[in-house]
Parts: sequence; C-alpha cells; structure tokens
Amino acid sequence: WGSSNRDYVAEHRIVEVHYRPFVWGIGSALVTFAGFRFSKISALRPGGKLYNFFGWNGNKKVPPSNYVLSQTENNAEQLNKALSIPLDLALSLLIGGSASLFLFEKDRAMRDMAGLPLVQGRSLVSDTLCKDFISEHKKMSSQFWDRDHSDFPSLDAINVFVVNCKKRDSFEKMWRNKRGTSAGSPVAIPGVPLDFDYSDEDERGDMFMKK
Repeated sequence: WGSSNRDYVAEHRIVEVHYRPFVWGIGSALVTFAGFRFSKISALRPGGKLYNFFGWNGNKKVPPSNYVLSQTENNAEQLNKALSIPLDLALSLLIGGSASLFLFEKDRAMRDMAGLPLVQGRSLVSDTLCKDFISEHKKMSSQFWDRDHSDFPSLDAINVFVVNCKKRDSFEKMWRNKRGTSAGSPVAIPGVPLDFDYSDEDERGDMFMKK
C-alpha cells in the first residue's frame, strides 16, 4: 500500500495527510529528548562530577580542600541520577504528544476516513475493514443509527463508513459485470458517486459527507 502502487494512490493521498501530525509529534519528542540530554553533557554539578548523556559519570575531580560534600548533596545527586532520564523522557513525550494533537484535525479525519470506500482505484481500508464493520453495524437496530448522534460524531462517522462500504461493494459488483471479470476478484474502480443507489434503506451517509 502506497504511492508506488497506482491502484491505491487516491487512498494513500487521503490517509497521508492524517498521519503526518504523528510523524511531526515523534520527531518533536526525539529532538526535545536529545536537547535535554545534550544540554547536560558539559554541565558540572556540586562535587566536581560531570553530568554526561546518561547521567553522573562517577569521575570525581579533586574537590577544594575547604569543600565537604554533605550527605544531603549526595542524596540529591543519587535522586537526580535516578530520575533525570525518566523525567526528560516524560517531558519529551508530553511535548511530542501535544504537538500531534495540535496538528491533528479530528473532524476532517473522521470525514475523510468515512469516505475512503468511495475512492478511485482500490481501497485497502475497505478490503480490510468493511466486512467486519458491516457485520457489527447490523447488530444494532436501524432505530439506533437513525437517532441524533451530534454529541457523538464518531458514531455518525462509523455509520457513514458502513453506508459507503455498501456503496462500494455494490459498485464493484456492477463494475465487474461491466468488465466481465469474475465475482470477488480485485478491481480498480473510477470512484463511487455519492448519490450512487446501492439499494439500502439507510441514506444518511451523504448527509454526513456534505457537512
């Protein structure tokens, strides 16, 4: 699956937009963690110990004769050594996660994912998920899906995805018949029209896609 396979180009272009924020988030976390660690490479702490990339290196310089390292300072050093890397890692992950959430467009992602079964060419998402989603969708009554789910937009997205899965399945069958290919064989289609009649009672998919 990718831009190298012409049958999946349309789907790949849609999905690619939505995983970029996570790539940026991972990159931000790595850069931040490296910055935290390298900023301490040459930092000297009380007692003449050099704080390196992984923590205290244990190489003690000869302290001034009038300087005595107290037990409190020793305890602080040990605590710093134990917590430094976990704290830096936690802060880096927090910054990376925040960056991903800031860049991620949830509403657009739900609309685009729900519309993937309509894409031109082939759809790996549809081939992988449609059958299971349709099966689970049928377990809920039509009255449930007809309710107002404005407070739970993900339910609307799931319903639209299933509707569009049915549209794609029906369109692919029509396309195979037109081209004379065997039933169930992979087929690249020109794209499913939003108003395609797939002979199903649920017509709410188009409403969501036009929002």
